Amino acid sequence: LDVGCGNGLLLIGAAQKLTTGTAVGVDLWRHDLESHNNRGSVLRNAKLAGVADRIRVKDADARALPFADGRFDVVTSSLMLHHMDKAGRETAVQQMLRVLKPGGKLVIVEVAFADRLQKLLADLGSTAVNRVPLGLPVYKQIVAIK
Repeated sequence: LDVGCGNGLLLIGAAQKLTTGTAVGVDLWRHDLESHNNRGSVLRNAKLAGVADRIRVKDADARALPFADGRFDVVTSSLMLHHMDKAGRETAVQQMLRVLKPGGKLVIVEVAFADRLQKLLADLGSTAVNRVPLGLPVYKQIVAIK
């Protein structure tokens, strides 16, 4: 599951790595934030990448993910949480953990709030919460195991 999938680049990258299953992307595709990010762009990009049959996209709010508990092996979110206020970020992270299978991996790439996200994940019971630099000083990746 890619939460806040935007134009689908991370979602498509995940789909290219799949040997089984489907990569699912959700977003609100708010046009005031990113004019090139929309559901149609995701589908076009997936078709160009040859993975249209391995992805599904859904309009959904990260704060109320429409999936059963423990549905996904991996949940990702890249550069989405900083668009939310503190309460929204916390709710979105709780939702990502809720839909993650026990032992699953949550990967968050973010430009801000890394310390707070790392603490929140640990407080919510995640183990092996690590911060991994991505090579650019402003980007941080948070990895947690449920």
